[in-house]
Amino acid sequence: MKKKTSKLLAFGIILSMLFAMAVVPASAATSGTCGDNLTWTLDDEGTLTISGTGDMTNYSWASAPPWYSLNSSIRTVIIQSGVTSIADCAFAEFNGGYYRLTSVSIPDSVTSIGREVFYNCRNLTEIEVNENSQTYSSEDGVLFNKKKTTLVAYPNGKSDSYTIPDGVTSIGERAFLHCSDLTSVTISDSVKSIGDYAFYDCINLTGISIPDSVKSIGTGAFGECFNLTSVTIGNGVTSIGDWVFNGCFNLPEIYYSGTETQWNAIEKGSNYSSFYPTIYFNCIGVLSAQNYNGSTISLSDDEILVTGENLNFRNGYVNTGNGYVKAGDKKITGSNIHFTESGKMKLDAGETAKIEKDNGDGTTNQGFIAGVYNPTGIIKMTLSVSGTANGTDYTGRTISKDFDFMAYELGGLVNFGFEVKRVPKPLELSVKSVE
Repeated sequence: MKKKTSKLLAFGIILSMLFAMAVVPASAATSGTCGDNLTWTLDDEGTLTISGTGDMTNYSWASAPPWYSLNSSIRTVIIQSGVTSIADCAFAEFNGGYYRLTSVSIPDSVTSIGREVFYNCRNLTEIEVNENSQTYSSEDGVLFNKKKTTLVAYPNGKSDSYTIPDGVTSIGERAFLHCSDLTSVTISDSVKSIGDYAFYDCINLTGISIPDSVKSIGTGAFGECFNLTSVTIGNGVTSIGDWVFNGCFNLPEIYYSGTETQWNAIEKGSNYSSFYPTIYFNCIGVLSAQNYNGSTISLSDDEILVTGENLNFRNGYVNTGNGYVKAGDKKITGSNIHFTESGKMKLDAGETAKIEKDNGDGTTNQGFIAGVYNPTGIIKMTLSVSGTANGTDYTGRTISKDFDFMAYELGGLVNFGFEVKRVPKPLELSVKSVE
């Protein structure tokens, strides 16, 4: 894998050098041609206008468009009616330009849009398509095909989170390529395919939940998403391409909602991941656990346990920010729950507590703690699942975790717990048994 990564890096450097060499003109013209019958002009306000009839000349990293040397001055691109195609790499950037480009206007005459047209346009937030187009459409600045069944391109400058609209069946090839400010994406139940390199190099994407409706995940779909720590894959997937999670070095595990037999039946690329993470079957979320001694101070109020916006929880540790809490069989919620090591929750023997965080992306994190007196050997905590999500009824499934106390405690009251992250709404988990 190191050898392949080194080759990819070297290849990228060579391409960047070729691109840079290809775009150093003797003087920076502000107009010219970009097709047999197309011309371009850049005015003093930073508006690049492309006009005429017919297709745009295709470009590449070794053969840049004629306006490339002026890319840092371009704020807006207006493509006029009569232009029928937008070329490969027309506004692609590998050397830091196009940082002022914020919007692109596409006429109804365009019937073809090339690859990596808007790559690394990091301030682009708006792609607008003429409403009379029979080929493309736009919604909230995002580019779709006419029927909005395929998401074609998500502007690099859009940040935070995004929910793919219902009705979209395909996430197009390179649709979210290099969207470095994107932190979370909710994939709707209508999506059936994720294209090649769809989320490649989305370096701040931390988690993804792929619903059961998805049948195929393309080559390199989540490659180089090195902050990706949580992936849940639905049991509808039948094919996974090469290098899907290549470079996702912070992704130690993949959570699959189907059985091991179903997983083994999936057609996989020879190297779908660069490090082969652990696969958890019949799983709807991330599992983590820790043992600890639970003797702490407790509050007497067990009606309204926590109010406010700062609740810390991780692996059984709870701190409201202003004291410790005694939970009983209650659910604690908060709008800004931080999963940290700070604080502890005290439970009596036989008591259980649930702590829940709404992630704001269609999932919740649900944590559970149980109190056991005088534990020895292996203790198992089992959760029950109820509800339907992503078209699958999970009712009756269970999630279990074994705890070995021999290395920690040989007697006394001990609290232990684990959390399940990114549980699809509206699924609910509850403690079934502690054995």
